[in-house]
Amino acid sequence: MATIVLQPGETFEHYHSAPSQTIHVRGDIEFSVDGSARLMRPRESISVPGNTKHSVRNLGARTAEVTCVGTGPEKHHIG
Repeated sequence: MATIVLQPGETFEHYHSAPSQTIHVRGDIEFSVDGSARLMRPRESISVPGNTKHSVRNLGARTAEVTCVGTGPEKHHIG
């Protein structure tokens, strides 16, 4: 499990070998999976297949936070 905290305007992009579930905790975010973007509301979650590039971008004026829960052994790749 990992917590990602983003400052206003910050984007975090990565992929990993195992599938995961990302849960939106707080803030205004846009979540992209394999180039397809959508806005998420707090407490929403999204499933991400393994080896799929995904990103989260803070659209708001305050910090945003998501929690990622992996479903197996993971190797993370940033960028």
